[in-house]
Amino acid sequence: EIIHVEESATVATCHEILKLTGLLTGGSTGTVLNAIYKEKARFLPTDVIVAISPDFGERYLSTIYDTAWVEERMS
Repeated sequence: EIIHVEESATVATCHEILKLTGLLTGGSTGTVLNAIYKEKARFLPTDVIVAISPDFGERYLSTIYDTAWVEERMS
């Protein structure tokens, strides 16, 4: 199954993860976590969800974590 995640949702998820946990995640991780969130209604409370976090956010400081970049591209 393929779950489509918009780029703006990826960026928003990265920012939300940073705000909630202090973790600086990369775009791929934001996409994976957003897809899981979008499908949360399919899961039971007893289900174990495993997600692969393929990247960190240090490479994205000048893009998805830069306010000007986000405003320019996500508006």
